[in-house]
Amino acid sequence: MLRYYNQIVSNGCTYSVDKIIIKGSFRSEVQVLDFWGETKTVPFLYEFQQILYRNEDVCIFQHYDGSGWMQYKDSWKVDFGNGAVAYFAFGLNGYSGADLTRWKVEFNPNKSLPNTVLEQLIYFCSSNSSCPYVSEFDLAVDIPISRENFFLLKDKRKYQLIMNSVEDRTEYLGSRHEMGFCKLYNKQIESKLKEPMTRFEMTVSVDNSDAVVSFSDVLSRVPEIYYFDNYQLTHDELCLSGTDRVLLEYALQNPVVLSMLSRRKADRIKGYLDNHICRLELNQEILLQLYSWVVDLV
Repeated sequence: MLRYYNQIVSNGCTYSVDKIIIKGSFRSEVQVLDFWGETKTVPFLYEFQQILYRNEDVCIFQHYDGSGWMQYKDSWKVDFGNGAVAYFAFGLNGYSGADLTRWKVEFNPNKSLPNTVLEQLIYFCSSNSSCPYVSEFDLAVDIPISRENFFLLKDKRKYQLIMNSVEDRTEYLGSRHEMGFCKLYNKQIESKLKEPMTRFEMTVSVDNSDAVVSFSDVLSRVPEIYYFDNYQLTHDELCLSGTDRVLLEYALQNPVVLSMLSRRKADRIKGYLDNHICRLELNQEILLQLYSWVVDLV
């Protein structure tokens, strides 16, 4: 069974946020209260580690050193168990000394929230930083329809297909970590579910804390996706051959294909288009709710 946090269900589809990356620039020293309630000044990373040590009973953490170009000097993988993991990184080896104060955290809210320790760590980093912001997150929509019944229309973005079978295939549009990167794949196979489930994910990315991403810009990146409206029918029951499937996908991309077919074949493909194919319409109000929730996290 899939785990969710702050999910919204509409028309059988489950909307959620599947990944969040927060960035900022930390202060070298922070003020904390000591055992006697007195204020003292300590290094930022020292206090971050102290929070981890104080919570050793609820999480396991590993430290990693990085020295390469555009790598973070200090990174921690914090494992809370049961699949809940967060990655913290501090001190980017970048273009200037200012980069050495940069930090980021990446986690999956569906697996890691609610979690008081993770929330405490994020609050500590954000409250002791200048201009913390959500730099990237993935909007996810789970649809209870078999993956084989979906058609993703290509656009001007980079396209990639990884296919093991008609059912087990993943399609990508765009470039990873960039605004509008899309992924359509078989969630049933990935998560070993009993029932059909296809997931659509789209990345919302922000370059810096001053950048503003409008919700209309987010919506403009949603690709055209079509599916068999009666997903209980298999391809065999629909008498859809492999050749017909290819023609159907081409016809969705470019209707002029129908004029190149014999009348009988064209009528057959057009019949599928008219009677069995629907465009996937995402609930914009729900997407806006999730979008607003994420951007207000810090």
